[in-house]
Amino acid sequence: MDVSFTKIQHVDEIFTFIKTSAKSPCNFALLAYSPSKAIEILKEESSKLNKDIKFLAPKVCEKVENNLFEQATIMELNRYNPKGVKITEATIGEINKYHCIDRSFIDEILNDTSRREFFTNAQQIMDRNISNMESELIQTTECKKPTVIPIPALPGEIVTMHPNSLNGIVNTPMNGASHFIAPTTFYKPFDDYIKTEIEKTGAKVSLIQDLQYHFYGGEIHCGSLSAPICKPRHENVNE
Repeated sequence: MDVSFTKIQHVDEIFTFIKTSAKSPCNFALLAYSPSKAIEILKEESSKLNKDIKFLAPKVCEKVENNLFEQATIMELNRYNPKGVKITEATIGEINKYHCIDRSFIDEILNDTSRREFFTNAQQIMDRNISNMESELIQTTECKKPTVIPIPALPGEIVTMHPNSLNGIVNTPMNGASHFIAPTTFYKPFDDYIKTEIEKTGAKVSLIQDLQYHFYGGEIHCGSLSAPICKPRHENVNE
């Protein structure tokens, strides 16, 4: 897989598998990194904004995102005594009121030609990656039409411009669909889309903040490790 457009260059930044409630052999979904889905959502949100927000947002977004960084830094410094330390609802509210992502108003992102070119190149790479992955899945799983869910993501210079929801934790029970624990992007239109589309498959989604990881080039996946546990089956033992 081509991960050349990412700085960390790990496949788990661009793909995640979850188990769904569909019938075998197609009881899974591939979550795929998608700048084009992100841009599609941003264009839709921009079209709804009134002129007052469009006027104020460019002046507000850098301040709001700096507040977010400061609060995350305080949380990191108080990791062993976290009581009362959190990202405030007021900050999250301002991010979404003024449609801020990585210190930028969404219209600034949409109108930045160099960024848009980078997003387009990244999507072209992802389209090839998805095609290759689909071909492999059809051959190895006998599922003739694998489910692919594009996950909105805007690549930045080092990491995504927002926490990357693909780089989460997949908790899958022996029987049933996965529970996907993913970083919140802090941008409600992205989060709502992610939660809605994944939960359509029967999987569960929990979005949590992981800025302490994100600001250092990773996400919650980087701080997790899961291992299967094989339990012996005995007639007289309650499982």
